[in-house]
Amino acid sequence: MSERERLAAEKVKAMDEAEQYQTEAVRQEMLRYLLEYKGYAPEDIEQDRKFRVGVSGCDEDVSTDFIIRLSGHRFMAIKCAAASVDTRERHITAFARVVDDNQIPLCLVTDGENTRVIDTLTGEVVSEDMEYLPSKDEAIERVAEMNFVPCPPERLEKEKRILLAFESVRCPNARP
Repeated sequence: MSERERLAAEKVKAMDEAEQYQTEAVRQEMLRYLLEYKGYAPEDIEQDRKFRVGVSGCDEDVSTDFIIRLSGHRFMAIKCAAASVDTRERHITAFARVVDDNQIPLCLVTDGENTRVIDTLTGEVVSEDMEYLPSKDEAIERVAEMNFVPCPPERLEKEKRILLAFESVRCPNARP
């Protein structure tokens, strides 16, 4: 390896480490927000839960940062990122559509400053404000009124492919 290649590799590694550090800071802030400001209990929040997703003989473990589970239902999937909420929006939507028997009705992506809350069933952004995230009490009421439905069969394979495509391009140095 030449000196130039070594320096470039060191720079890429340093940038990856900085992004991981920033993402972890966003994760910790989100967890604190959920627990302290929105009233969720630690047992309401699945962290880094792995799901096996397969399509056309390709099986992959996928996860997201947090899933809020209330009254026996996964209610919201949350993805934290160091930057670029735009690039994570479709990823979390596909995730929320395919990882459970029923779609997770809401998903949220945040970089700590920018937030998008997405209606999983329609794919529409319903808010760009963290305050849209319901408190635990509000969420329990909403869950009781929601219909939890599976991803339509005609969309399921497409959504799995989208999710696995995002998973395949993740940084190889990403936090396990």
